[in-house]
Amino acid sequence: MNMVSLAQIAAQIAAQRRGGAKEFLTDPLLTVAAFMLVAVCVLWILFSRLISFNLRRKARKLRMYEDRIRSGMSAEEIKEADARRRHRRRKTEPEPDAEAEAEAGEEPTHSM
Repeated sequence: MNMVSLAQIAAQIAAQRRGGAKEFLTDPLLTVAAFMLVAVCVLWILFSRLISFNLRRKARKLRMYEDRIRSGMSAEEIKEADARRRHRRRKTEPEPDAEAEAEAGEEPTHSM
């Protein structure tokens, strides 16, 4: 039986680690796979945050509607309240074009 010493195994591992970044530069398939892995991980994080944000927003809306129903509001009253809320939000948010023109010193023009 051929016994491999712990020192020989450590030497082999050290020799393999010395390759380091050279290994990525010499093997294009490994380089592409590493970049793809990083890209997939980043996209996974971004999409999971987007999904959780949308789920929290929908849950908040659902709780708001449940509270309105419990308070005795009818479907018509809920629709009117939502329309008022959307209208207030549109009035308070400046138009992007108006902001850009105001910075340039011009009067905003509205065309249809």
